[in-house]
Order: sequence, then C-alpha cells, then structure tokens
Amino acid sequence: MPHRSDPGDVLVTKMGDPPGVAAVHDENSGHAIITADIIRLRPDPKVASPRWLSIYINSPDSRRQIVAMAGGVTRQKLTLRDFRTLRILLPSMASQLRVVSAIGAVDNAISSEGRRLSKLRKLKSGIMSDLLTGRIRVRLEAA
Repeated sequence: MPHRSDPGDVLVTKMGDPPGVAAVHDENSGHAIITADIIRLRPDPKVASPRWLSIYINSPDSRRQIVAMAGGVTRQKLTLRDFRTLRILLPSMASQLRVVSAIGAVDNAISSEGRRLSKLRKLKSGIMSDLLTGRIRVRLEAA
C-alpha cells in the first residue's frame, strides 16, 4: 500500500519550512496513512537503522543538500525525484547503533534537564509571588 506507514518507517516532509525533516514512525504506534506530501523510507534493518537515517537526514550535511535541491516560490518544496539524489552515508550497522545510542543518551539528558528547568522556573515564580505580595517577609540585616 503506497500511502501506508508502518512502525519503523522513516518519514520525511516534502514541504514546510524547512522541507526534508525526518522522523521515525514510533514502534509503539499502529499503522498510519500518510499524504502525498510525505516521503516514506522503509530501510532494510540489516543495512540501515531507521533512527540512524532520521538522524542523518536531519544533520547539517543533509540539510545543506536539501536546501540546495528544494524549490518553490512561496513555500519550499522537496520533490521525490530530488530527494532520491540525496547522498546518505551508511557506516557499518555497529557504528550506526553506537551513534544512535550516544545521541539517545544526550536526548534523554536534555529532556531531563528541561524538566528540571521547568520545575525551577515554577519554584522561582512562586517564591517571587510570595515575596512581592508580602506573604513571606524578607529580613534585612544591618550592614
């Protein structure tokens, strides 16, 4: 089925700002129907990790290639014919998996720190509110 996406497929936008953004169809999701504005890649799991392909397509090297090939007057568009000319590096599967693992660890750390930052901002906001409304008094010591 040409417009069906399955878990593990790599999906790439044809339009948008910027075009050519890739993501992996989540392994925990079911099948999906995609529009003609999406490029679907179904990598051979012995040759390419879907996550590696997504990371590489979103990398600065691929971004430069995609920007050079994308056309359009009001909105940039990437054609399937142009996308097929994208040069993708495919290191060994072991190397791909090491990169995917390292980037996954960094992504997890960024998410964790983002949650921590959000909590600290809420705490700061609450403390500032308490101080500015006088609910909490500030003791000023004589200098």
